[in-house]
Amino acid sequence: MIVAMPAIFSAIHPSEEIASMFEIQTLIDSFHESRQTGLVRLAYSPTENLYLFFKRGDVLASSFITPDHTQAFTHAQWREKIQSAGDAYLKPIPLSSFGLLLSGLSMQLQGAQAEELSTPEKLSGFFNSKTRVMEPSLVQLNWRYSAGLVFFPERKDTPHSIYVSSETVLDVDGVSYAFDEWEDSKCEASVYFPDSSVELWQEYRLRRLFADICSPVLARFEVLTGHALMESLVRLMMIFASNHDLDISISSRSLVNREVFFSAEIAASTYRTFLSEIFEHCSAVIGPRLLASTLREIVTELPAADKDMIKSYRLLPKGIFYD
Repeated sequence: MIVAMPAIFSAIHPSEEIASMFEIQTLIDSFHESRQTGLVRLAYSPTENLYLFFKRGDVLASSFITPDHTQAFTHAQWREKIQSAGDAYLKPIPLSSFGLLLSGLSMQLQGAQAEELSTPEKLSGFFNSKTRVMEPSLVQLNWRYSAGLVFFPERKDTPHSIYVSSETVLDVDGVSYAFDEWEDSKCEASVYFPDSSVELWQEYRLRRLFADICSPVLARFEVLTGHALMESLVRLMMIFASNHDLDISISSRSLVNREVFFSAEIAASTYRTFLSEIFEHCSAVIGPRLLASTLREIVTELPAADKDMIKSYRLLPKGIFYD
């Protein structure tokens, strides 16, 4: 059976109590003071929801969603909405930065049709039949009072899943056990594939491409220079990230990226700056010619679409990676 897919995390559980404007503001202040990353859902009715996306305590973006439209609110607009609309059903959802990106992506992809599934086994079959190996996909799941997202990356990399119920928030690598144990009579499921017109799909691609460039550069640098100089580079990049308020680090010679921007242009600018800093330090040690050769080897192996994105967003120095 095909049904219309509601907004993610919009269901109001019977145990939820309506919150006053003072309680709403208190929660917002708490998120800010604790530098919490996550999502706050304000339900003014079962079909009218305001979502606030927090990154380390600050509202990064907001969306007001009704059955007819999804509207991105400015800071002034969401403030005004909270002040004028009054009481609401309030649900805080702490998330990782990547979980926040996936939640925002699901809201930019509203309007899809969903299939009704009656058992966990049918859901597993849905995952296997609807997702693709060569491109990423995002599966949205809704039960009566709970919801989930499962992101399947390209190249059979590890999936990432979010599950939110009245009592539980799971934000984990892999497919969560919660999707094997549900007892509701039905689950609504829909799947989304990349769309270049959607801002957060572009940000995801930039995030992955940043890692695909950075990680092999770091690995090659250690092979060429040794452990001591690699450790020095790691320390320098930690200082750089801290000075720029970035949650990006290097662990086990791989990139650990806990950033989210809700803007492809800001993501590209940040990644470009971070890469330039790495290249400057690497070039000082191994020389610009060897660095350029290393970058060309890395980029040569990338798909044509990724090479186009490098050029479009100017992620690498002009002329260093293509003829």
